[in-house]
Amino acid sequence: MTTSTFQAVTTPPSAPARLNEASDPKTTLQYLRGVVGLTPGEIAKAIGTEDRSIRRWMKPDDTSKMQLRNAERLDDLRSLVVLLADTLPGEQTGNWLRARNRLLERERPLELLCTPKDDGYAQQYKRVERAALRFVDGDPI
Repeated sequence: MTTSTFQAVTTPPSAPARLNEASDPKTTLQYLRGVVGLTPGEIAKAIGTEDRSIRRWMKPDDTSKMQLRNAERLDDLRSLVVLLADTLPGEQTGNWLRARNRLLERERPLELLCTPKDDGYAQQYKRVERAALRFVDGDPI
């Protein structure tokens, strides 16, 4: 008589298929990591926090709340990704965010989003959003 032992297999939650305007922060982070392919460090810089905070917020059992400034910037990043998603699915959106862009004077959109709030974040976000809109409307990079 043989006995078998079963081991529980735990896998990280899979990324959602799509984001929308009502996606919560945990879902947004899972999508940015799993579908868009951004690293915790890239996400952290873009929203003004540390990568260990991103990893903590992504844990299924984490119930901590983001500071308002981080939540607002994550929402901005989510809005850009939603805007680009139909034109650039999956990792292509991440590639667009990392690539030098002629509509932004050869700067990288993700780096512009790293601008501190006091140093003109709102203007940089608007520049990136306009470039994304132009791209979606058919203006090549």
